[in-house]
Amino acid sequence: MVIFFAVLGGVGIKVLRSAPPIPSQVVTTDGRVLFDGSTIQEGQGAWQSIGGQEVGTIWGHGSYIAPDWTADWLHRECTFILDRWAGRRLGVNVLFGALLFVVIGSLAGEWMSIQHKLGNLWFWFGTQGYEYVDQGRSWQILLFGGLTFWFWLMWRALRSALAKPDQCQSLLLTFLLSMLPIGLMQAWTSVE
Repeated sequence: MVIFFAVLGGVGIKVLRSAPPIPSQVVTTDGRVLFDGSTIQEGQGAWQSIGGQEVGTIWGHGSYIAPDWTADWLHRECTFILDRWAGRRLGVNVLFGALLFVVIGSLAGEWMSIQHKLGNLWFWFGTQGYEYVDQGRSWQILLFGGLTFWFWLMWRALRSALAKPDQCQSLLLTFLLSMLPIGLMQAWTSVE
């Protein structure tokens, strides 16, 4: 046992010593400072304070704890971003309410389906019997609608920034387009 902890401690020390250096400044090609080393360390501290280091990949252990954390974080992030544009907070709150409705309704439907309380409606509101898509068809359709609404909200918030041809445009476009597979994957699993 002592040997195992010694090896674990040795590997930990090696990881700390070989960690990538934190730059003093990160600048653009025109010399503008984007952020400095203290900003990076503050970001690491913020990430660690909310348990971000404990969330694994989507296919790993983190998938057990990440969805709840992600939904909460997405709501906070969207609220923060959309607060900067007047009149968009309502859309975020509607989206969050819809998410709660789908999650609670889906869980209640699964429970009622397992208890045989839904009769012939089990396929639409209960469990379809699939192991990895354990939602009734109506909840899948509502979830896809919510994801489509989420994409529209984000596009609406980013469209003015996307219209400006600068260095951030490709990053924002990548960010926006990375949201599409989430909804498309949900739609694809709904027709399986």
